[in-house]
Amino acid sequence: MKHFAVQPKGHAVPVMPYSPAVVADGVVYVAGLVSIDEENRLVGADDIGAQTRQLLTNMSRLLEAAGSSMRSVLKTTVYLPNRDHYVEMNAVYAEFFSDPLPARATLRVDLINPKYLVEIDAYALVE
Repeated sequence: MKHFAVQPKGHAVPVMPYSPAVVADGVVYVAGLVSIDEENRLVGADDIGAQTRQLLTNMSRLLEAAGSSMRSVLKTTVYLPNRDHYVEMNAVYAEFFSDPLPARATLRVDLINPKYLVEIDAYALVE
């Protein structure tokens, strides 16, 4: 199986050993993304809406670089440390996806950095 990593210009380079996305057999596997800018700086401290928006904007750009888009996302997993953030995260999430909506799981978890209020990973078809 041929596969390759996607690291678009302007997307933060991970400081840990992983790729932001990998394409294999017509599927884009997007790593868990958090709300960071191209310099790996947190965007939207203490604001779940701003963090969700930045994260999903990053995901959209990453998918486009991989030959896909948000409309081709099949499944996401949302990781939330605080269940009180669910409604606001969900409202912003709904701005980025349309029918057919991706399948989704939402989990309440501790994230590696307590400043991150949300993390989302995804699977999408290459268009």
